[in-house]
Order: sequence, then C-alpha cells, then structure tokens
Amino acid sequence: MPSDQSPTLTRDQLIAVATNGLTQADAARKLGVSQSKISRICSQEGIVWKELRPRGLTAPQKKIARRKHQLGATLRELADEFGVSHQTIQKTVSAVP
Repeated sequence: MPSDQSPTLTRDQLIAVATNGLTQADAARKLGVSQSKISRICSQEGIVWKELRPRGLTAPQKKIARRKHQLGATLRELADEFGVSHQTIQKTVSAVP
C-alpha cells in the first residue's frame, strides 16, 4: 500500500491497541499499517508502548489459565492463548491461588 494511501492513525487509536495488550507488530497488522509507522507515530506523539501494554495476566485470566491447565491444556497452548510466555503460565499454575 503506498504511503499516501496508508490509514491515518490517531494517538487515541494507538493508546487503545497498546492498552489492549497488542504488540506493535500485532497492532500494525490489525490497523493495516507497517510496524515502523506505529513506531514513528509513537515517537512523534511521545507514546511509550511498553509502559501502556499490560504485562502478565489479570486475576481472572490466572484463574482461567489454572483451570484450563488442570483440564489438560499445555503451558505453551495457554501462553499462545493469553499472549504471554510459557514461563508466565508456569509461574501462574505453580503459584498458590
């Protein structure tokens, strides 16, 4: 897609996708732009992506992950589902709720 036809992105759109946990690469695919465009706009707007993006799992996600693991889901399957590392899932299922 030529750059003059690339969708216009707003600061609010970028903040929304970042706070939903998307990586810049995932956000670029979702919004139909390049990752470099996302990075450039973040720099211009003073957006620090890694500070907006939630890390780890929420309490409800931890509960769901534990239950699915008890039912036989693998650490890697759960990691893919929740968009975290398998080590994060391992810590979650090993921890006392």
